[in-house]
Amino acid sequence: MFETELIVAFVQAAGTMALTALAFGIIIRTAFSPVQKSMIIGVLFSFAAIFAMLTPVEFAPGIIIDGRGIMVGLGAAFGGIPAAIIVSMSTGAARLYIGGNGAIAGTVGILLAAALGLIWMKMSACNKRPKFQHLLFGGAFISLQFFAVYLLPIELANKLVMSVYPILLPAYITSAVVLGTLIERERKLIESARKLEAAANTDALTGLMNRRGLEISIASTQQNSGKVDSVVVFDLDHFKSVNDKYGHEGGDQALVSFATILKLNARETDVAVRIGGEEFALFLRDTTAKQAATITKRILQSVRTTPIHSNGRSFPVTVSAGVSQFWAKDTAYWQAIREADQALYQAKNNGRDQMVQATDLVAA
Repeated sequence: MFETELIVAFVQAAGTMALTALAFGIIIRTAFSPVQKSMIIGVLFSFAAIFAMLTPVEFAPGIIIDGRGIMVGLGAAFGGIPAAIIVSMSTGAARLYIGGNGAIAGTVGILLAAALGLIWMKMSACNKRPKFQHLLFGGAFISLQFFAVYLLPIELANKLVMSVYPILLPAYITSAVVLGTLIERERKLIESARKLEAAANTDALTGLMNRRGLEISIASTQQNSGKVDSVVVFDLDHFKSVNDKYGHEGGDQALVSFATILKLNARETDVAVRIGGEEFALFLRDTTAKQAATITKRILQSVRTTPIHSNGRSFPVTVSAGVSQFWAKDTAYWQAIREADQALYQAKNNGRDQMVQATDLVAA
């Protein structure tokens, strides 16, 4: 009778695990920081573990058996250290509150489950890509927390191990495989969605952000406390002639070469974009037009001294540039691009291979 009740309890826990996996997928899709996600995962698995304790199987007065151990262990494994702390502390507190003869042993088992989950995470890197054999091992490894029952009288502990562990071990292994597989499925779906999103927002030839990606980036950019930003718009000079003389492969190589130079000169906070065709833009955070001009001159010089190699031939290219600055708090990105674009065309009219600032147009 006891064995049947125990099996039913673990089967019921499987439903909780499925819901937990779905909630886990929602959490890792959010824009929270890794630490925040870990803490939320800790809360999630805490609820799952405490819920498991609401329908326990009583082995003896004050001695309850349920699925909390695997919930705590997997919460620590898939959530990391912050999750391990939260799930072990909250579940341990709940077990002490329930009380009974097994309260101390049960609480120690909870702490041990969290520790074993963390160790398993380090051993198998299950927080990244848990393989089937790692999941099998993880379930068996976390089940060792059950041996905290030896804090009870030895005869009672031996009886518990002989009666419960043969059922608990396969239940833990099955739980680890099921929950780990569900979580891995969620991760793969998220990774696929992110790859598709990145592909849609990235220029395939140069690897820079494209115009669509720029629009999304601008829409999601928060105000920058009134600091000055700058934008530089670039255009490869005589690009049609390059295509005509060296073919589209030569033209593509020129675009890739310039994109590489942009990346090398962009800081981590800057955004390099291929707007379309031979036109590029570089958004410079917390940068005045004067500072942007210095960066732009360096880029133009680098382009002049970097020959393009295609089909066994080498040829030079140059670029023209227009610079505009704006107050970030106004988020006037598109207006700044238009002003920089006007300055760019003035640079081309002035003879190309040079830079013009939008303020020079106003002054003129």
